[in-house]
Amino acid sequence: MKDKILAFWQQRNYAERRTIMIAGTLLMTALLYVFIWHPLTQEQQRLRTVLPQIRATTAQMHHQATAINHLRNVPQKNFNANIREALEKAAVISALGSPFQQTLLDNRHAKITINAIAFDRWIEWINILQSEQGVRIESAEIVTLTEPGIVKIQATLSSPASR
Repeated sequence: MKDKILAFWQQRNYAERRTIMIAGTLLMTALLYVFIWHPLTQEQQRLRTVLPQIRATTAQMHHQATAINHLRNVPQKNFNANIREALEKAAVISALGSPFQQTLLDNRHAKITINAIAFDRWIEWINILQSEQGVRIESAEIVTLTEPGIVKIQATLSSPASR
């Protein structure tokens, strides 16, 4: 094989050899560009776009991990397991002002109905229930009334020991 190529090359005159060498060089350059240089530059552009997003996500994950570790070290509050007492205590703390009807499903679950309450007052009361008493909303139906900002609430709440 080598002999055949060498014989082919020696049979060519100087101009043909020069043309073959230039064509070979151009062909090699084109192949290097198409199969190596161009894909590398495309990947570099993609990484320039994606890498900042990945770095931001990583930074956010590190921040969240720090927050999780901090929360793990915070001592747990000892919440009242009796939901009736929790509801009444939160109503006193927030000065709820609107009477509510409660139906105890058991010691840890209750359905409440508030016929008319300002939505902001409801949010404030729920915030106190969650942060101070550990009570969570399992389901809630909020209906707007004709007066602006006033709503009717029907909700099912659970105390922390039921979760």
